[in-house]
Amino acid sequence: MIAHSLGVLPFLLASALLALDAVALVQIWRDRSSAFGAKALWTLGVVLLPALGGLGWLLNRALGRASGRIDRRAERSS
Repeated sequence: MIAHSLGVLPFLLASALLALDAVALVQIWRDRSSAFGAKALWTLGVVLLPALGGLGWLLNRALGRASGRIDRRAERSS
């Protein structure tokens, strides 16, 4: 009962990280705008550095989407 003595938090964190990595890998390979090399590098990052790779992908995706929104707003206003 070692897991019980540690509490549920480590299990929840590991589960969330595993889910994030799975979603990241699926989304990386579904993206049609990225080149194969970029997909391969992101995949290596997520697989070899699960915490940093998944979080890095999430941050990159969020910043890319925000940048796209800003660009679309600028195009509409000009």
